[in-house]
Amino acid sequence: SSALVPLRGHTAADPEDARLSLHGALVDEEGRLDLSHYKDLKARFPSDLSSNSHADTLRPGVRQDELGCQSWELLRMWSDDKGAGWIAGRRNANMKLEHRYMSATTHGSWRYAFLLARLQRDVWATLAAASAAAPAAV
Repeated sequence: SSALVPLRGHTAADPEDARLSLHGALVDEEGRLDLSHYKDLKARFPSDLSSNSHADTLRPGVRQDELGCQSWELLRMWSDDKGAGWIAGRRNANMKLEHRYMSATTHGSWRYAFLLARLQRDVWATLAAASAAAPAAV
């Protein structure tokens, strides 16, 4: 098992839970994470809402070792007067961009919000790839 580089000021490793993996993600019929099944994980992430506890203040919640190897396509941070967190995106069947917001405040930490947004993006990408690979109905 490889060692995780902690967030600056944080030593806790991410909880090991199948729901945080692509194959264990709990989703609805449209591939959206069913966040009602993730509420219990909030307590397992230390609060990191302070801006000085992040390896990259433009990408809060991202570990130092993830900065250079992470794909940022359809994944971005947001912060405005309504809140802050991470946004996952996808192009739907009509090529319209759809977003899913994961609030750092609601989820209790930037790290957890980032992991949920990245997982949502990856679930959508996997479903899109499977759909594109499926033979067309005749």
